[in-house]
Formats: sequence, structure tokens, C-alpha cells
Amino acid sequence: MGAKDISPEVVERMAALVRDLHADHVKHGAHDYVQDFVARTAAIVAELPKPVDPDLIEARRMAADLNQGSTRTEWMAGRWDAGPAVQWHLAGIKRGRELAQDQPS
Repeated sequence: MGAKDISPEVVERMAALVRDLHADHVKHGAHDYVQDFVARTAAIVAELPKPVDPDLIEARRMAADLNQGSTRTEWMAGRWDAGPAVQWHLAGIKRGRELAQDQPS
């Protein structure tokens, strides 16, 4: 079985495990016998992509749908994340989630 045979879900679970183990070490410290393990996980964590907020991805999609001046690829890669189009959509999504939580079930 090669890396190409591992499902994306399993890869994400492994990445999350490595992140969690490293975060636990940073928070609580460790004994000498785990230092090699910690060093190895730190190296892996440094190479992992940072998790992207799913709301940010949706805000990128919405902004890309409304703006024809740039390619969709540029929007989805995050090139315009700091710009007003993405930030306005992101703020709207976040506010909508807040309002939805305030509603009685």
C-alpha cells in the first residue's frame, strides 16, 4: 500500500493526530524518552498545510462568483482574502451563524 492508496479522510485524521500530539506536548511538556518523537512530529506539523476555516472557503466562493476580474483559481487560493469582497462575505457568514445560534430550537 502506497501513499496514493490512503484516502483523504485517513490522511486528514493522521494529520489531526500529529497536530494534537504536538499541541499536547507543547502544553504539558514531556519526558526525555519522547523527545525524538516530539521532534519528528514537530517537523511533520511544520510541513502540514494550515487548516482553513470552512467559512473562509465559502466566502471565497461567493466573492469569486461576483467578481469577474480575476480567475476563480486566484480567489480560491486565497489571493484576495484580505480584500473587502472576501471579508464582507466572511463577516456575513459569521453573523448568520451567530443569529442562527440565538434562535430557539
